Amino acid sequence: FASSRPPQADRLILLGPAVWGWSSQNTFNRVGLAAGARLLGGRVVEPPSFAVRHIRATDNVVELLRNGRDPRFILGTRFDALHGLVGLMEEASEGLGRVQVPTLLAYGAHDRIVPPAAMKLALERAGERPNMTTAYYPDGWHILNRDMEAERLYGDVAAWLEGKPLPS
Repeated sequence: FASSRPPQADRLILLGPAVWGWSSQNTFNRVGLAAGARLLGGRVVEPPSFAVRHIRATDNVVELLRNGRDPRFILGTRFDALHGLVGLMEEASEGLGRVQVPTLLAYGAHDRIVPPAAMKLALERAGERPNMTTAYYPDGWHILNRDMEAERLYGDVAAWLEGKPLPS
């Protein structure tokens, strides 16, 4: 949506957008991922349990179990794919301010997938945009539309689509 040829859309809704690009990564992550992509490329890696033990995408345990049991759910990822993903997230962070269509950007206080500093940087880069509405959910996680408090998000999205202020 920030490209010179964006898809056709009347509006854009971004829920916990992936904006944790290179400039938001710490030195250890940047160096480790660059080395891993160069040296191990197509090797599949799963994050060690100690690193992700306390990171959850939602407070909805049923949704977490459903994802974990889904045979299409990807647990391991190639180093080169992770490297590319971080590059795409950097582009998303840099490009947020160039999105032309009215945009609703929602972020949850408990999001541990996209760190607060990365979201803050993306919003700072975007600057003041009259066509962007931001929503911050104190009880929200990364998968806002599956969280236990998702009804609040649904109400906000419905209001926003009708051009009304967000009820929350």
